[in-house]
Amino acid sequence: MKLLHFGMKRRFGSAGIINVIITNLILQSLISIDFFSVYISTLIAQLFNGFFGYLIYGKIVFKVKVIRKINTSLKYSFLMILLWLFNGFCIEFASNISISKNLAAAMMIPILASISYFTQKNFIFNVSS
Repeated sequence: MKLLHFGMKRRFGSAGIINVIITNLILQSLISIDFFSVYISTLIAQLFNGFFGYLIYGKIVFKVKVIRKINTSLKYSFLMILLWLFNGFCIEFASNISISKNLAAAMMIPILASISYFTQKNFIFNVSS
């Protein structure tokens, strides 16, 4: 069991790195051009992260055979909404205390990844360790 669990963490990390790099490039670009609010910028990045992530995490990381279940999709969507709101709030908060939005967005990566992994593993894809 532990070997399977370790492999899952490695797969999550590898898939997550790819997803985070692309998502963060989108977010950093949107924040830098300062055309959209932080919440719209994080929403756009989160939408990409959600669609791409659902596929790679469900199929590659947690090896779910059927990921088109409505219940699973709804739980994953709810998680993405919560992560988006939390991310936007934290970036805005950091900006209000004179931390750059770009630095705050980068600092949120490990926090969001940890919350996402735990929630997906235990509540969305229900993988036992």
